[in-house]
Amino acid sequence: EIRLSLVGSEMCIRDSINAEYGEGLHDMIVAGRRFSSSGVSKGRENHVSSSSLGNFFVPSLESKLTSKVIQLTGKEAQHLIKSKRASLGSKLICFNGKGLAYEAIVQKVDRIRNIAFVLLQQQVASNSDIVEVSSVSNSKAISSVAPSDSSSLTIGPPKVTLAVAFPKEGDRCDFIIEKCTELGISSIIPIKAQRSVSVVEVDSNKWKRFERLIIAAAKQSQRLSLPQLEHPSSIKQLFTSFSITSFTSPSSSSSSLSPPSSTPSPPTPPSSSSSMRQFDMCLVAQQDGIAISSQEISSQLRSMTSNNNVLILIGPEGDFTAEEKQLMVSSGATSVSLGSLRLRVETAALSLSSFCILSSLHQHHQQLGNSSSHHLI
Repeated sequence: EIRLSLVGSEMCIRDSINAEYGEGLHDMIVAGRRFSSSGVSKGRENHVSSSSLGNFFVPSLESKLTSKVIQLTGKEAQHLIKSKRASLGSKLICFNGKGLAYEAIVQKVDRIRNIAFVLLQQQVASNSDIVEVSSVSNSKAISSVAPSDSSSLTIGPPKVTLAVAFPKEGDRCDFIIEKCTELGISSIIPIKAQRSVSVVEVDSNKWKRFERLIIAAAKQSQRLSLPQLEHPSSIKQLFTSFSITSFTSPSSSSSSLSPPSSTPSPPTPPSSSSSMRQFDMCLVAQQDGIAISSQEISSQLRSMTSNNNVLILIGPEGDFTAEEKQLMVSSGATSVSLGSLRLRVETAALSLSSFCILSSLHQHHQQLGNSSSHHLI
């Protein structure tokens, strides 16, 4: 009797749906429901996914493995088990945030204790954010040859360090951290300028939030190396520990972005005995600077590779003081304009960062287009 009652109710529902929306719609809904239940519930634990569930951060991952089975716990396990609904045989990528990554498959899932065991398979990257090119010759953009294999060359955009005076509002700071990580910024330095309205302290709740945002943004953008979040520094401290050399590209004119010198010297590699960091270019966002799209700057950025370093400075909402500007220019920085409009801190940071990275990537993609074999990591 109960079965007959249920069948009668089902027929009434079918008739009402078909009468309202047309014949056959009810049957399509039922078929879709059956397909969904059979694909998700039945035999899910034995289902092997053909696509990766994404990247998962494992800071303890090393190139020399003592065991191919690793254990995911905490937020990474929660993300894998609950958000991605991982099952036996699901594929994923494990990375350590320093460029090392492995393909892996899920071996065991403990949903009660929030633990997942994954089996590492093939190493897919040993150095991230670079382009590996095989059998490329006569390429001006290639700056280094791997010592183990002369046919495998590496090119890529320059390492960009963003020194920024963070705004007071937390969501705007989060936006800068997240988007710069997605763009591929190598390092982020909070600036303590004289007119700064907010200073981020190390080990503060905001600092710890920045670290979490960096990991999440790297996973979302499938970036295998995390940008370094460096200690806050004043302008004077920055240019005491940094050194700016004059980068000369093959296609650039004789004029240099650095202050004029009677005997311009080529870039010198950093000395092992010196703790000063070398930068080939330093750009400061200023409304009265030279146009960022000028041939002088863009040609040099296009000629840079992953061996070069670029420093970007974004001032506070009240701008740098005259004393700070003088210190930067005398140290070799170049003032560049992003247009006639007055931009917010986060807008200027993303605009200048994007220009520096994409300008060099354009040249490298042209080189890759002429090569016979290449792949992006």
